[in-house]
Amino acid sequence: MSVRVDMERRRAPLSPPRSPETDPDLDLLLDQDLDDVEFDRLIASRTSPTGSKRSGMRLLQKPQKAAALQMFSKARRSGANFFLKICSAWILFGLLWIRWPIYYRKVIPSLETRLGDKMEVEPFVVSVALVFPFFLAGTVFYWNQDSAGSLANSGKQLKVVQWVKRHPSIGKSFGFDAVDVVLVGGFLLLQLNLVVGKLLIDKENGKLAKSGYLDRTARAFGMNGLYAMVLSVVLVARQSFLHKFFGLSGERAARYHVLSGQFGFLMLMLHGVLYILVWYMQGKVEKMLFPCLDESCTPKQQYGSTRNFSELWRYCHYSLWRFPRWNGCDVDFSSGLSCYTA
Repeated sequence: MSVRVDMERRRAPLSPPRSPETDPDLDLLLDQDLDDVEFDRLIASRTSPTGSKRSGMRLLQKPQKAAALQMFSKARRSGANFFLKICSAWILFGLLWIRWPIYYRKVIPSLETRLGDKMEVEPFVVSVALVFPFFLAGTVFYWNQDSAGSLANSGKQLKVVQWVKRHPSIGKSFGFDAVDVVLVGGFLLLQLNLVVGKLLIDKENGKLAKSGYLDRTARAFGMNGLYAMVLSVVLVARQSFLHKFFGLSGERAARYHVLSGQFGFLMLMLHGVLYILVWYMQGKVEKMLFPCLDESCTPKQQYGSTRNFSELWRYCHYSLWRFPRWNGCDVDFSSGLSCYTA
């Protein structure tokens, strides 16, 4: 019965506002226990001439709310993208200055004072400059994965990329496109920066004059090989945030993995060969490469010679059995010759 009455009320035409004396329904509702809020709402809907205006104002607010939500979504998206760009610049800047004299003058002394041990400075700096922003960027990306976006489109619009596209002969002999040329060229410049910066640090602290260019260059090559190996391992992970944020396809990421791995292996090979040459010039090849098992050998000498011998064996293994298969991309870059010096 109540449903029928409600349907008849809905079908009834709109009537002008009525007072409780002429409206039995309103009079019945007023007889019930209503609080002030319900009473004011009921009176406003029945007697207020501005009710329709308020409804119109609510309708006018919907586009404004939609615009506000769209603005908030855009700010959230651009904020995540901007934060990832900051982390990328953080890592790149860390790689640029971590091997320059300003690092030796400004960072090492203060950290040695706070940490109390010189051996703890290098791991701490690498963690803060490289490892921490990398994991922070990954966390932010996966937290706002839908809104983080990619740098692929903006990267292709760079002037240097456009310039390389206008000169397709650059990198054609290696099968590189414009993006490959820019990224590989930047990678090589970064590696050169690390070597030159390390030599300048050694010159400032006196190690270059004491050991010579050959010895210190060999050590710099070993550190470059380590960085290249880390990059090669990072590029292995499929569908990682590094691939998605920089817009790397699976094919391109696999190609960069192979190139960085080959470069790292080459750096470690030069690292070992130069050290052997240094030891040959010093007459220490047998002492440094073959295990020292005499009772007169200190534990440090025993460890260093045994380690160098095992690394030389692995180096020969990968050179003889893996080097001819580089073109087939079937090579394990997880190891190389890393020499120990007293």
